[in-house]
Amino acid sequence: MNTSAKSGLFLIEMIIAIAVFAVAAAICTRLFVSAHVVSSEAREANMAVLTAQSVAEVFKATDGSAQETAEFFGTGISNGEDRFFIALDSSWEVISQADTQVSYIVLVTVDESSPVKKASIAVSTRKGFYQMYHDDISIFNIEVKHYSHQT
Repeated sequence: MNTSAKSGLFLIEMIIAIAVFAVAAAICTRLFVSAHVVSSEAREANMAVLTAQSVAEVFKATDGSAQETAEFFGTGISNGEDRFFIALDSSWEVISQADTQVSYIVLVTVDESSPVKKASIAVSTRKGFYQMYHDDISIFNIEVKHYSHQT
């Protein structure tokens, strides 16, 4: 028998097997990367929802006061202003707006002109914040209303 023919056939079988495993590995790697990206985006969306809900609850607990809500989160609001910003780092902790590690920004716009006080809360990434006024690129938006029964 010709042993070189058997060796050649075995070599071709090995090359085909390696090629099949390489294609399978490439597909699996792509799926793992996609799953990681989806997981990161879902985590970011969940944290944005929780942050917006926290701001909304503080707004309602302070009887719809923009000033008290801003002070609770360690930021200020100028007299006559109807909005303020809350800066967050990459682990979603409130930080100073002057900090260079700002990753997320919460924009709170308050309307205190009627007995029903309204707050619009928008959470966005730092890089998306500058485009937020032109496009709807925020991660999460919520509107809160609080009826203030003053005597």
